[in-house]
Amino acid sequence: MFVWWRISSKNQKKENKRILGKIKDKKPIPIGQVVYVETEKLSSDYLIHAPTVKEPGGDSSFSKVTKAINACLDVSNKLNLDSLAIPLLGSGAGDLSKKNL
Repeated sequence: MFVWWRISSKNQKKENKRILGKIKDKKPIPIGQVVYVETEKLSSDYLIHAPTVKEPGGDSSFSKVTKAINACLDVSNKLNLDSLAIPLLGSGAGDLSKKNL
C-alpha cells in the first residue's frame, strides 16, 4: 500500500522518523525508481516513496509522474500487494495542477 510519508498522528511520529531514515539512506532516488519500507506501526504493510522531482523544490512533469506511478505498480506487483493508494504525485513540491492530474 502506498502512503504519503508525512504522518502527523502523534503515536506514529517514531515510525515516521524510522521510515524517513531508511528512505534517506537510499537517496538520491532516480525518477522512475522507488524505495519501499516495511512498516511497523501503520495501517499499511509498506510505504513506497516515489520521487517526481530530481531535487526538493525542482519542477515535475506528467512524464515524471507517469514514471513514478509505473514504478509503484511494478513494486506493488513484486510485493504481491492487494491494494495500492496513490496520492496526487507531483502536485505539491512538483507544482503540477491538481485539476490535470
